[in-house]
Amino acid sequence: MSDFPLASVIIPCYNCERYLEKTLQSVESQTYPNVELVLVDDGSTDGTRSIIEDREGNAVCHYGPNQGASAARTMGTELASGEYIQYLDADDLLTPEALEKRIAALESESADVAYSAYRRLHPEDEGFVEGEVVEKTLEDVHPDPEIATFRQFWLPPVALTYSRRVVDNIGDWNEDLPVIQDARFLQDAAFRGAEFVKVSEVLGEYRDHQAESLS
Repeated sequence: MSDFPLASVIIPCYNCERYLEKTLQSVESQTYPNVELVLVDDGSTDGTRSIIEDREGNAVCHYGPNQGASAARTMGTELASGEYIQYLDADDLLTPEALEKRIAALESESADVAYSAYRRLHPEDEGFVEGEVVEKTLEDVHPDPEIATFRQFWLPPVALTYSRRVVDNIGDWNEDLPVIQDARFLQDAAFRGAEFVKVSEVLGEYRDHQAESLS
């Protein structure tokens, strides 16, 4: 077995040309040495597809009709080969050590879900500015992960890395939910007995624009 098991970063893409290039650069800047990039175009009508096409040969690329973020994430999971799964919205950013540190935590604790703090990015004028750091501890919400994820323990995908075993145990993303699909997926991990581990560092940046965000 490799000292660095493959980690798959799955990005559902829909009309995200404004943000996608920087998101991809954040994946390509990872210090973790064994990363597979999986890009699923969900029927974009802007320049998103051309950005994805530029990564062909260096990424797993899929182009399909518009079916929604959950269907795109499920397709990405089916295409991914990694032992670890990082779902990433097309407008969010991983810090360079995000995968390295969360996967190290997953392996050292034999855990299923690694989570970390993240920083909000708030819209201002034509861009974004750094906002507050959000750091949560599951046990502070409730010691039972099933109850904690029902209450206030929510984190965006950029702050979560999953083991493949729990992802396969959960199965498809719920396509019946128009919003909070990621919260449901995290709950489903808890319902299936996932072990959670915290990394007490800021390892992601989340664009907090309610009108456009997938999460």
